[in-house]
Amino acid sequence: MTVAFPAPNTNITHTEVFNVNIIVCDNSAILSGVIPSAQEYLIGQTKHDFVFGVYSQAPLCGYAFTYDLVEDGQATLPAGVTFNPTTRMITLESTNNAHAGTFILRITASLDDVPVSSDNSQTITVTLHDPNTYCQADQVVFTAPNAGLDLNYLYYFERTPQALVLIP
Repeated sequence: MTVAFPAPNTNITHTEVFNVNIIVCDNSAILSGVIPSAQEYLIGQTKHDFVFGVYSQAPLCGYAFTYDLVEDGQATLPAGVTFNPTTRMITLESTNNAHAGTFILRITASLDDVPVSSDNSQTITVTLHDPNTYCQADQVVFTAPNAGLDLNYLYYFERTPQALVLIP
């Protein structure tokens, strides 16, 4: 490319040759980060942290992504769920059994200051379990005979009522 600029107060023209590289950055070519499988948390236990993978774009245009997380169809997160958009860390933590439930969370990625033309969101399901109604043990295994234990029975726990059931 050659561009000519007239010198100030003269009729002399100065010519300079330079190269211009123009890269077309298609901001609709967004590659979603890896989303973990459904997550579960027992209310009252140590907090449960997890992250999702970094989004990227093709070609690499140098823009940074920003992330948002809300309950699907809502403007905020459910109680017991927090999100750090800088680290992409989702935390499940609560001591209130009223926070129990299964929620679909929507992760949305946007490019800084660049409108994104395609839907760049994914969902993840999280469940906060009430410890008073959630049974974690699906099976109880007795590893050694115990005095008074009749091995002619199958032993297991039912969810309701929570009791040891004997089946001959």
